[in-house]
Amino acid sequence: MNSQNNKSLSQKLTQWCRTYVAIATLSLISGCASYHSANTLIRTQNPEGADLLQQIHPGNTHAGWLRAKIGQPSSITHNEAGSELWRYDNIQSRTKHFKLIPLLKVTLKSEQAIQYWFEIANDRVIGYWTHIADGSTPAIASVIDTPD
Repeated sequence: MNSQNNKSLSQKLTQWCRTYVAIATLSLISGCASYHSANTLIRTQNPEGADLLQQIHPGNTHAGWLRAKIGQPSSITHNEAGSELWRYDNIQSRTKHFKLIPLLKVTLKSEQAIQYWFEIANDRVIGYWTHIADGSTPAIASVIDTPD
């Protein structure tokens, strides 16, 4: 009878341990899991984005208006035709955090850079386009032909 009591006590103790571990695990998972996402603007030269492009009329919009509207470009280069190419950058950083304390912590970071390009000739905007820095095709483009 003593061995039966020991076996019964051992089974009860094992069952109690399993139950305790299951409850502790569920409490840990439900109480300690968290998710957080944050967007941070690193640099914004064109806060109006595509809305600004709707205000530009190639061949009619003055370069001075563009500079007054969104400031100094990130870069100015010259092309073979003799016109200037102005580049403005919007860069946004995204960070996502997932924590399952104390078992797991994952942080994902990404950046998206949208470049706004404007072609300037004779002090007028003659064309514009956007470029997403990951190599995607232009989202918006408008160019007029200039007489030779």
